[in-house]
Amino acid sequence: MLNNFTKEQLYISLFFSLSAIFACAETSQPKNPYLKEFSESGKLNIQFPKFPERKWPMSLISYPVEFSEPGIKAENLKLTDTDGKELTFQLSEKRQRDDGSLAFAKLNFVADFPANSERSFVLSKDKHQFKNSALTYEKAEQVIIINTNSLKIKIPASIEKPKSKGPVPVPVLGAKFGQIWKETSMVLGGNLELISLSSLKIETGPLYLIHQLTYNFKGGGKYTVTLKCIRGLSRIEISETFKGIDTNISEQFLKEFKNYLNYPPTIDGLNEIKDWIFKYDGKVRSTENSFFTKRFNENSNELIFNAYRKAETPFPLLTQTDCIELAETAYQLPEHPMSREWFDQSEKALRSIRKKSGIYSIESSKIKTLIQYVSSLRKGNVSKKIIIENSLGKLSNGSVAVGKRNGKRIILNADGALLYPSSEKSMARGTILTKNKNGFESINRESVSTNYTNLGDVQYGSVTFPYPASGPRERRVLHIQEQYVAVIDDVGNAPARWVWKDSGSIPPIFIGTSYNQNLQIISDQDNEMFLEGEAAAVSGIGIIANGTKIQVHGKTPKPGLQTSPGPVLNSAFIETNNGMDRIFAGKDGQNKTLSGKNWAVDAMTALIRDLDNNSKEIAVIGNHQNKRHRIASEHMTLDIEGNLVSASARYKVPKEKSTRDPVIFPTSGKYNAPDGATLRINFGKPFTVKEKSKNRLLAFWKFDEGKGTEVTNIKNPEQKGELFDKKNKPVWTRGIGFGNGTAISLRKESHINTLFDQDINGSNSIAVWVKTKGHGLLLNKIKTENGKFANHSRTIQITQEGKVRATYYGDNPFVIESTEPINDDQWHHIAWVNEEEYDEGTSDQLANKNTLFVDSKIAGTKLIKRAINDKLLNAPLKLGGQITAKSTDGKITTITGLNGSLDNLRIYNFPITQKQIHGFTMVGLMRSPLAITSEPQKMIRVGQEFEYALEYTGGGPFVRFTFNNVPKWAKIEGRIIGTPTSKDLGLSKPITIVGMSPWGPGQQRFSVSVQPPLVKRDWKIQVNGRPILTRYNGLGVEATLPPGAGNWKLTKDKTPLRPPLILKVENLKSGISVQIRGTPGVTKYSIESSKDGGKVWSSVSKSTGLKQVILPLKNGNYLLRATALPTAARPIQSEPIELNLSEDPPEAPGRPEVTPLKGSVRLKWETQIGANEYKVYRREKGKQNWAIIYSGRSQGFVDKNAKAATAKFSKPGYKTGASSDMNDIVIYEYCVTASDKNGESPKSEITNTDPRNW
Repeated sequence: MLNNFTKEQLYISLFFSLSAIFACAETSQPKNPYLKEFSESGKLNIQFPKFPERKWPMSLISYPVEFSEPGIKAENLKLTDTDGKELTFQLSEKRQRDDGSLAFAKLNFVADFPANSERSFVLSKDKHQFKNSALTYEKAEQVIIINTNSLKIKIPASIEKPKSKGPVPVPVLGAKFGQIWKETSMVLGGNLELISLSSLKIETGPLYLIHQLTYNFKGGGKYTVTLKCIRGLSRIEISETFKGIDTNISEQFLKEFKNYLNYPPTIDGLNEIKDWIFKYDGKVRSTENSFFTKRFNENSNELIFNAYRKAETPFPLLTQTDCIELAETAYQLPEHPMSREWFDQSEKALRSIRKKSGIYSIESSKIKTLIQYVSSLRKGNVSKKIIIENSLGKLSNGSVAVGKRNGKRIILNADGALLYPSSEKSMARGTILTKNKNGFESINRESVSTNYTNLGDVQYGSVTFPYPASGPRERRVLHIQEQYVAVIDDVGNAPARWVWKDSGSIPPIFIGTSYNQNLQIISDQDNEMFLEGEAAAVSGIGIIANGTKIQVHGKTPKPGLQTSPGPVLNSAFIETNNGMDRIFAGKDGQNKTLSGKNWAVDAMTALIRDLDNNSKEIAVIGNHQNKRHRIASEHMTLDIEGNLVSASARYKVPKEKSTRDPVIFPTSGKYNAPDGATLRINFGKPFTVKEKSKNRLLAFWKFDEGKGTEVTNIKNPEQKGELFDKKNKPVWTRGIGFGNGTAISLRKESHINTLFDQDINGSNSIAVWVKTKGHGLLLNKIKTENGKFANHSRTIQITQEGKVRATYYGDNPFVIESTEPINDDQWHHIAWVNEEEYDEGTSDQLANKNTLFVDSKIAGTKLIKRAINDKLLNAPLKLGGQITAKSTDGKITTITGLNGSLDNLRIYNFPITQKQIHGFTMVGLMRSPLAITSEPQKMIRVGQEFEYALEYTGGGPFVRFTFNNVPKWAKIEGRIIGTPTSKDLGLSKPITIVGMSPWGPGQQRFSVSVQPPLVKRDWKIQVNGRPILTRYNGLGVEATLPPGAGNWKLTKDKTPLRPPLILKVENLKSGISVQIRGTPGVTKYSIESSKDGGKVWSSVSKSTGLKQVILPLKNGNYLLRATALPTAARPIQSEPIELNLSEDPPEAPGRPEVTPLKGSVRLKWETQIGANEYKVYRREKGKQNWAIIYSGRSQGFVDKNAKAATAKFSKPGYKTGASSDMNDIVIYEYCVTASDKNGESPKSEITNTDPRNW
């Protein structure tokens, strides 16, 4: 039967762990292929084959050895290399006989393994010459120092009774290489309270020392660190385990000591060599064209190397394709000592994957076919072939396929290179090179980690290198189907080069960077281009157009590389046929936090897309940290929290409603969460991005000097402005507001040079008080070029009519003029506010909204655009005085000085609000001594976070606030914060905030109305078609997503009824018995059969029971299905099953799964279609005769008579089992048969209770 998976995809993954070197031992027949025998010959030869492309400098080998000859002791062993040079070794995990001689030990030694060279070693009976002295281990007060003769490591000593809530020391306190100690004062992250710290030496000897630190925390959390320090090596191995605590608590200290530690994710140094492979001279079966291992061209060395890497992959990370490659290698090398284990590991992993996918799912049936394929390979039969489409996802070589173009895959290699099919015949390569002392080089080692996410039309892959010397490096690739590829680079902190090589012409590629960075084109050829710059310039987002009409930051595509600077760092705005796409990328493991006009982002990677038919899609993709990632459009927020999580949401843009409540609408998407996640959906306006505010008061002249000619900017007291008036003495008058402040008076002949020359392009505000009966220039910030005012010059004047006029000069000149005069000899407040935001559709324009306020009322507004790369106007700010220049029409313009008084001049680098301006006027005109200018949220929903930070103006230097009637659900922590529950529904008592100042009080009074959650309970979140527990709070819903990947949906629709399922079919003399798993609420079912592959179906039974008997059918091949017949809905059909009827007994059942326990064995096996009885056979391994121990209809049995059975070892496999004593362990073998009316089947494949089994 041909099983064709052309539409479904099997995702290939590989946790790239080069934890193997391959060795061959000349031994007798060992019980375990990993266990080498030191036999009566008194010699053990160890030979490592050559690998042309791989080398391991000075690496530690651990080699399990069984000493079959009695009388051998450690001091009588000698290890030499090919040249006869003696090597230092250390024996660990020793087992001894009664006479003290060795029965078993692990042989450990250090050796260098150059590329393309064989290494041989001999362990023989002889007196070794090296000294058995252990590594130096010094204990001092509260610390321990370990000396490897090349490196000293300082670690904390045991702490039995630590200080309550005191700092927790990191596992490595210091390192000394050479003459200088590198020490740290760091402590472990997280709010952890230490109960005890155990710091113990586990093992020591002449070669290495193992030390273990165990941190026990309050609440049961545990952190264990194991250090292996090897004599003569300048780095130590470190491994960690976590229980009930955040796995990121050690991240900072690992970074600080990265030059001294070999941490498993780095795949560097010592961790590359742990195991070995035999030379294989046995039978090699030919490779089928459908095999995944076809690429190795029957090269047994490469086959074995690939299989060992996969066998070393952590079991939960094995993918379906990894399992198939293991089984295919076992089939091709049937006489390899590991062949059986590879089959077992493959089958066990596939069964585990199937269990996670749900035993009744479509994916489960696919995996079942793969298990059957592995079983047929085990039998040496390749008649069952599978054809699997070149899939996307993690590939066996550690790369990630993120999409297809021109029939070929777009691949992100493990070294960070992007392979891109630029045409049907061409494959381009895009690489990032980092500059070091040798020039520009790529990272020449495998990636630390790769990641893949499938979100439908959005495919994502990443490759990360956390700890190279030049800083963290990462490349992320987003493939937006049929439109473009986005390449997100983080190149660390060294200069870098963006390289593109193509066998054909280069496609249009935009390299996005910030405006203040420069990228230089080094080479510009038809098929090769380089862009070079500092790390910050090369780090950014590149867009490769897939032939569609797109624009990036307003630039149209053209063949080749082109820079396309955008308005925001690490963000890209792409115009497509459907509208605008927005891509955001965090850096160095930190989320990108940003808000725009109708969106907000707080995520590692995020995307907002305009789709056709007035639809949108938003998506977020996380990283290896257990964090929260969210993206918001103007309609909804998508929020997912977890490790390696991602999610997307699609929706139809809802019609606007006149109600104040946000519109609720159905939405759906995909998700990926290996460990599960929390999904949150909120409706309404985008969330507020919480980040450290960059808003600043740049300058403030209070004019309270009261005498002299100097005026002080209290934000820069050293900067003394000066009043210039040749004819008159300076005049000071009473200022605005409370207290005894003064104001400066100007005459037409006088002016003040403030010396403030900082450029204030961008968002800014100028606020000042003025009192006059005349007209003239109030302030100016101008520069003249060729007799004209330069670009971005500005003035504020009082016209002859007494109106306020704000004038902006240059490329986009404008004038805003008030309608009401203010020359009434009274104090008036003037504010010129500019709010700037980037224009997403252009690469060089910024939108500016200029507003003039007079006495806190809007006097006029002007919208302009300015070029983002305009040169700065570093002109001084002057008050009063006369200015003359040419206007745009060439006429000479003169503005005379002002005769009047000024007070409280403020300049901000952000747009102040009308509420803040109103506060200035209230205090300045003495209507209130203190004005609270912030506005609280007055309506909130259950589960929604309330936060109110108080802002005020006035009050003098000392203000104290009291808060009255704060609701019980809220608390005061410098601001009012809290989250109401359903018990807090209703209107709160009036909250009164009173500010006391030397000038008097100011207060604010408001109530907060707590409303029920926005979303009603008829809305449910469904995952893969099934409802899950939905929680309702605030402006949305949330749910806990199960581990894995799938589809989610927020809907009011009822969940579709579960289809029936055929559980068991028995071929009886009286007919065919069919047992069904029913559909909830349905009592009536029919059984249908088809003889033509499902084209025509006929009903063969109809009944109200879940067990039905069909009249005997003629011999032949049938499809059977069950149909649920609900009374008020359409019939619901099950997946069909195959039923083969003949005069012959059933086929042999699948190999039973056994779980050995102490004194008993649990067995289970899958249903055999047509069987009505099963028999279980048992024997001890090595014996010939079988005994029947069970007969019945069940698919499981517990053998309680296997008294000598031994439970499985905690870690399966021959590798870990090599250190275990297998003497006196009885291994039972089992097989199963199935029977129907025609008799008993052949026996199944044999399985056994070897405790090393997978």
